[in-house]
Amino acid sequence: MYLKLQLTQKVNNILADYVFGYRPGLDMKLLKEYAKTFSGRYVLHIDLEKFFDNIDRKILINHLKTNFGVEDSVLVRVSKSLSRTGRGLPQGNVLSPLLSNAYLSAFDNAFTKNYARFSDDLYFAFDEASGEDTIIFQLIPKLNRLGLSINFQKIEVFNAERL
Repeated sequence: MYLKLQLTQKVNNILADYVFGYRPGLDMKLLKEYAKTFSGRYVLHIDLEKFFDNIDRKILINHLKTNFGVEDSVLVRVSKSLSRTGRGLPQGNVLSPLLSNAYLSAFDNAFTKNYARFSDDLYFAFDEASGEDTIIFQLIPKLNRLGLSINFQKIEVFNAERL
């Protein structure tokens, strides 16, 4: 628990305001309110394929060190807490939600408007009826660099008024 306390402030201080999952005082209801400020007639909802299982720990540890300034001694303890499973972030581990947010923080920063995220659920607003294709084609290489992919079976496009 102490390890989580050491990391929480560092991670939450750097996360974008439009990241709602696993953060104190933020929830899906607030994400929906935020999304109502989007300028777009449609919303694209994307789910990431086996997100927690596919997080690359080497990328995560490097990201924590370079982007969040986490000290080596803390990184060793983070690695040890994750070592019980072969890969990814173990679901049920007290650190996994926080670390998953840290993992996607640079990805999040690539989108400065009409975007919000709750865990592995990404929301984008757009105007053109086929605009989702453009967004998806932009996402694929960014996600691939992180070892992640889109769950194409769960993609949804809906009218922004539905929020």
